[in-house]
This record gives sequence, C-alpha cells and structure tokens, in this order.
Amino acid sequence: MAVFTTERKRELSATLVRELFLSSASRYADRVAIRKKMDGAYTDVTYRRLRSDVEALGTALMGEGERKILIVGENCYEWALSYLACLSGAGIAVPVDMDFSPEELLKLAAFAEVSAVLYSDKVAEKLSALPAEVEKYAFSELSSLMEKGREVLDGNGASVFDRVIDKDAPCALFFTSASTDTPKGVLLSNENLCYTLRETAKLTDITEKDCFLSVLPLHHIFESTCTLLGGLSVGASVAFGEGLRSIIKNMNEVKPTVLVCVPMIAEALAKWIAADTRAHGEKVAGAVMAATGILPQKVALMAAKRKLFAGLHKKLGGNLRLVISGGAPVSPEVLKTIRGVGIATVEGYGLTECAPVVSVNPLSAFRRGSVGLPLPSSIVDIDNVQEDGRGEIRYKGGNCMLGYFKNPELTSEVKRGDWLYTGDLGYLDKDGYLYIVGRKKNAMVMACGKHVYPEELEGMLCRSPFVKEAIVVGFANEQKQDNDLVAVIYPDHGTLRALYGEIYTRSDVETELEAALAKVNESLPAHKKITTFLIRETEFEKHRSRKIRRTGVAESVFEEYRATKE
Repeated sequence: MAVFTTERKRELSATLVRELFLSSASRYADRVAIRKKMDGAYTDVTYRRLRSDVEALGTALMGEGERKILIVGENCYEWALSYLACLSGAGIAVPVDMDFSPEELLKLAAFAEVSAVLYSDKVAEKLSALPAEVEKYAFSELSSLMEKGREVLDGNGASVFDRVIDKDAPCALFFTSASTDTPKGVLLSNENLCYTLRETAKLTDITEKDCFLSVLPLHHIFESTCTLLGGLSVGASVAFGEGLRSIIKNMNEVKPTVLVCVPMIAEALAKWIAADTRAHGEKVAGAVMAATGILPQKVALMAAKRKLFAGLHKKLGGNLRLVISGGAPVSPEVLKTIRGVGIATVEGYGLTECAPVVSVNPLSAFRRGSVGLPLPSSIVDIDNVQEDGRGEIRYKGGNCMLGYFKNPELTSEVKRGDWLYTGDLGYLDKDGYLYIVGRKKNAMVMACGKHVYPEELEGMLCRSPFVKEAIVVGFANEQKQDNDLVAVIYPDHGTLRALYGEIYTRSDVETELEAALAKVNESLPAHKKITTFLIRETEFEKHRSRKIRRTGVAESVFEEYRATKE
C-alpha cells in the first residue's frame, strides 16, 4: 500500500484531546485561539483565556460517573467551550443539529440518555419540554456556571483536568440520522479523535501561524474535528463565520489562511473566482490559471500565481492559501480553478464512523479525480471486487468507531474484525490512490448484469456550467426490459443569464442541457448512457451538511417521467 508523508513542523503524539489542547495552551498561551463576533466586530480569545474557561466550565459540569451532555447551537465560542469541556472530562459530548424539530431533539435526548444540555438561547423553546431531571444551561448562562467552577478551583476542589480519562472509552456521540425510529449514533473515543488529528497533521503544513474560518456546522464531525480540534491542536486560531452568505465578508474581516468546506462551497468559490477573473478581462491570467491548475502545488509556483492574482486574493482577505474539501466528491475542475489562482487544495474522504478521515489527497502529490491515499498508519482495501475492479471500500485504522450506540446488530454488520465496511464503492489505482464511485445502496444493476453508479454520472453532468445540481434515478422500462436512467437537473440560471441575458426561454434551457447530456453520453458505454433528463424548478432539498437528500426524488418525478413515455 502506497504511503505519503511530508515534512511537518510539529509531531503530535497525544492520545487524549485534552492533552493536545493543554499542550497548545501552554506553548501558545498569548496567541489567539478563538475569534468570535460580538456587536458587529470580531474579538479575540487567547489560549490562556480559553484554557481557563474550559477548566472552569468542565469543573462545574463534572459529575459522578459517565454522564452524557447534549450540545445544541450555532457555531460560536460557547459551543466550542462546551465541546472542549466535555472532551476534557466533564462528560460524553452529544452534539446535535440545532435545526432539528422539537420532537427530534426530545427523541435524541431520551435515546442518548443525556443528563444535561448546553444550548443556544435561539433554541430554548425547542427544548422546553425536556424532562425536569435534565439539567439545562443556556449559552448566555455559561459565564455564571464558570464562576461556580472557579469557586471550586479556588477552594482547592477537583479540577476537570485532573480527572482520569480512558483513551479508549466513549468521549463523543455523533448522530448521523435522527429521522428513523432508531437514531444512528456513532460512539467515538479520545483515541479515535486523536488518531485522526495525529495522522492528518502528517499530511498538511498547518501551523500556529494559520487561521481557520469556520463555516460548516460544528455538530458535524468534519468541522468539529478538522477545523476546531485540528486548528487548536497545532496552536492555530479559529474564527467563527456568520453563515454561508457571509463567507466573503467574514474572510475580509478575519483574513483566514485555511477554509474547510464541502463541495457546494468549493464550487461557489470556484465560480466566484472564474467570474472575477472574467470581469477584469484577465485573459493572460486566465490562460495561466487553466494551464497551471493541473500542476503539482509547488511552493514557488503557487506564490507566483498568488502574485499574479493579487487583486482577487485581496477580496478574499489576502491570506487564503489552503482549501480543504470533504463530505462528498468534488469536481476536479473545481479544484483546478481554485489551484489556478494560487490557493492550494486538499480533498479528503471519510465518514463519521472513522472520526471522520480515511484518506487525503496530499498537497504535493495530488492525483486528479482521486480522494487520495489512506492515512499513513491506516489501510484501505477493496472488498468483493467486480469485473470492473470496483467493490466496497473497507478501512482499518485507529480512528474506527467504538460502535453504534445501542445497536450491536448494525455494529457487527459494519465492523468485522479490524475492518470497517464503509458502504461506499470505489477502486484503487496501482499506487494506492483511492477513487470513489458511489454508495453501495444507490448502485443500480442493469439488464446486462453490470452496475451503474448514479453519483459517477451526476459528477460528470455537473461539470457542465449549465448544470448546478443533478440526481440520476432509474425507472423500469418494461418495453426494453431494462432500466431507463433519468437525470433530474436543476439548471445553473446564473450561467444561463450570462449567455442569454435576463430573459431566456425553457427551450434555451433544454438546448443547453441536451448538449450537456450528449457530451456526457459520448464517453459512456451503452449500459451507462442516460436516457433522458427532467428539469427541476427549484434546488434539491438538502441536509444541514449541504448534501442533497436523495430520498423521495425518484417518486417526485415519476409521473413526469411516465408522461415522456406516452
């Protein structure tokens, strides 16, 4: 198995998140740890202050035994403080989506058997029906709670930092689903989280000089691990953004060097870069961007491109040097556009069950279309390989989950021996680089016996500037005794307006989408060719992580599809 390593400034060796945090707090006591927005302006919290607040809150919350603490709220200092206090020994952190309904929050709280909840004042009403025995602390009340903790510490009481923590015991419970009768909760240990932090540190050049802009919800393990814990573990600073619509504004305020994002954000950034370049008539620069975006990310070359596109960089705060994309596959063209202006890109692959990183496409040895190499001390393998070399991805590493909470049957199905079976389909090239083709449960078997992976086709369609979103579904066609592959497309109206002006017809849209579909089908074998497309008038419904909800898409367009067959 190929392994990629790179020179790094700091070796991480801790097996407890608390150790990593306290090490940074000691090394970088007077450096900025957190940047938070208050009264319209960012204020800084040093590592010294953060350490003091975490110890005070954790000490106040610390109870007997293994208590679970629900954390519900927007990205903010209080959320980070609550999470760090739990990981430092106050209890098992249970981060959940603040957009869940009151019923979903009550169900999760009961299922997780939480004894306390730390919550944003914005969701107070949603949590009003929690049982009286559950302790409730609004974020606005944490300062009072910390004072109680400081009183304990001033009286020589036990500190949360002195509590003995078993590195292999549960420290966090992340839910990947709350809509089913039995919520799917992933139990992770300190060692799971620290393994990810240790191994990813070997593959990136992030240091205490960096500043992250946090834009993804912290209740998602991708953001809470790769941005919050990843930044703090090396002494970097983390600034909390005000939402997806304020990214450019916040960039100019905090001048971040690193942005962790999902494909939707990376795509929006790439389109903004392309539009800004066109608007300023930078034809030569555009040619350089296109030509050099596919080259290795050498330091001198990236610096030259940053200088060439200095005006563009200034609009992004002036310091952005690295974009890390994960959560779902991102188009190689998107990453090429971002690299083309001197911003390095890293694409990773993982899942909550792996806390959450499996592989990383390394900075200086990235491979187009791949999600990279497995973490240095890990193994990725392809199980049940088919004729086309593809099969289910399975993974072995120290960040594999402890199991699903209260669900030993599902745990034994996914964890078999030392292997974790991901449910994703992919293949490895001769050098060990991993490629994702889709979810096992979404794969369709055609009449010829060969598989079709809808995510693969969707990625190809979305390379067209006229396709903003696409979902490929299959409908049985009795006449040809096979499936019809149907693309449900939400067009990119911005691109259409740029071409046709403010007023364009459905015929114009169909013309561009027909051309896009024909281009995709040209390169596909017969069993993968898309039969037809249907135009969607609105964006697809999405999860909070910004992934499209596939459930119900086929049912919603079935009658429209059937009408095309009449």
